[in-house]
Order: sequence, then structure tokens, then C-alpha cells
Amino acid sequence: MRFKRAVGTLAMCVGLGAVASACSITPYAAKVNGDVISVSALNNELEQMAANKPFVANIQQSSTGSKVFGQGAGTFNSAFTAKVLNRRVSLVLASQLLAKIGHAPQQSDLAVALPEAQASFGGAAVFGKFPKAYQLQAIKDTADIQLLEAALEHKSISAGTLRTIYNQNPQQFAQICSSQILVGSQALAEAAAAQINAGVSFASVAKSQSKDPNSAPNGGAVGCGLLSDYSRVLGQPYAQAIVNLPTGVLSAPFKGANGWAIVEVTSRRLPTFGQAIPELVNAQLGTQGNTVLSAAISSALKSAKIEVNPAYGSLRLVSGQLGIVPPAVPSAKSLNFFKAP
Repeated sequence: MRFKRAVGTLAMCVGLGAVASACSITPYAAKVNGDVISVSALNNELEQMAANKPFVANIQQSSTGSKVFGQGAGTFNSAFTAKVLNRRVSLVLASQLLAKIGHAPQQSDLAVALPEAQASFGGAAVFGKFPKAYQLQAIKDTADIQLLEAALEHKSISAGTLRTIYNQNPQQFAQICSSQILVGSQALAEAAAAQINAGVSFASVAKSQSKDPNSAPNGGAVGCGLLSDYSRVLGQPYAQAIVNLPTGVLSAPFKGANGWAIVEVTSRRLPTFGQAIPELVNAQLGTQGNTVLSAAISSALKSAKIEVNPAYGSLRLVSGQLGIVPPAVPSAKSLNFFKAP
């Protein structure tokens, strides 16, 4: 989004990312309990997002189909601008809440936050196309959110804690790919195993005999995941069957949630501690973390003193959530009246 800063006065007045002085308005986009999100800071964030073409493409091709750019030259869509500002307001609130408990992110916390920051923007490759300063801000934002969530749950996600958990049982963070043959009885499972032991390929037996409609057409391949994923999706007996099963070795028949099965591990990759950080954080914070965090942010929003520059919209309750709603967009004729030099 590397646009010229001086776009039209009317474009600025509908919150499409121009220079504040063009409208002769107070140069703030929002104020959160006295902390100011300036127009220049918001413009800078919008421009850095727009300059990252893969990031913009991901947004516009997503299921929501969000529009990034406005109708006027060098402008941003008002709804997109409101979303970016709303996100920044929430991040400022999170930072304020974290400050209240006296936990400012340390360098080690930023290292823990890096993988999640990359994932939230579409992966490491897309994230790497942002300017270095924006990457650092995004990592700090992510660290604030993670640390606040951990504090609300009375959990630790310090690098030391995560390292201890990893060292205790690194196998639980291994990415395991496997295949299965699912049949209706123990006898059928044993017969299928006998065929494979006699030289028939696992894939061909799976295609002809497995009753799992999802994996059978793919030669029994069920995909890859952590042991916790297998336990959650395919059941504890399946996870137990593969936990110590060597690659390429056929398991003994076992009874699972959907019938009798034999399985084989096709690959097993043990991640380094750095690679395992996202799963370590998720394991610590659990499935309720986001709910607790969202409730805390929503509560803080309702009690906070927030001012939104009318150029960017207004703070309203929509579907039970407090957020910034963009102003009505003027006609294309109005938007195109002023042009960037």
C-alpha cells in the first residue's frame, strides 16, 4: 500500500487513509483511555499493509472477500480502515491491561510470539515482506496478547517453561503422518494384515477393503498431525497405536471408534524446540484461552474511555460486540474529486 500521502480532502473525511491536515481536523484516529492512535500512525499501518502485495491478495481472496482499496486514487476502503483501527484499539487495550499487571514483554517473550505473528499474517514468507519496523510491532502486539491470555489463565508461557515442557516429552510434538485400513471385525483386520505381510501393498488393500470413505480412495492415508490431533479426531486407540510405532511397520489390529483397524506410520518428524513453540503455547493456554481473552477485551471495551475520530466512523454495539462502524461512503464522484499529486 505504498501510496502518496496527500490524497483528497473528502477521501480523508471518510477515513480512507489520507493526511489529517487536509481536513483541518484533530490529528487523532482514536483515543483509548488517553492513549492516542494518531492519524499518521494509522495511515502508516495501512500503507505498510498495502505495500505487501501477497498479504493484500490473501485478504481479497479470503472467504470474506474484504476490499482493501477505496474508489478514489490512493485511498483505502472505509470498512477495511475501520477494521484496522478497531484491531489497533483492541491491541492498545490489551497492552494497557498487561501494563496493569506489570508484565511488559521481554526479548524472550518476543521470540515466543514470532511464530504466531507470522501465522496471523499468512505465514513466514508473507510476514517477511513487511518492513522490519512493522514486523517488530506485530511481534510485540502478539506478545501482548499471548501474555495477557496467559495471565488471565494463570499460566506461564515463558521460554523457560516451554523448554521444560518440550524436554519432558518432545514426542508429543512430533508431526506424524499415517495410513489406516478400517474394517468391520477383528478377523477382517487380521486378514488384511496377512495380505500386506505376504507382499500386497498397504495402499492397494486399503483401496479395496477399507470402509473409511475419506482415506480409502487415497490408499488409506489419513494425513498428518500431533498425537493430540489423532486422539481428538480418530480416538485414543488410534493415537496409542501409532505413539511408538516405527515408520513403515504394520500395527497389530485394534478396535477403534469406528471399527477394527490396522495402521502404519508413513513419516514422523520431530520438530526442534523453536518449531514446536506454537504447539507448546497452545498446549499451555488450552482451548478456553481465546474465550477468556475475548471476554476480557470486551469487558475492557465497555468500560474504557474511547474516542473515535468521526472521519473513521463511530463506536457502536453490533451483534453484541463493541466496535468501530465506518461512516457512510460518499459517491464515487465525490471521492474522485480530489486526486493525489
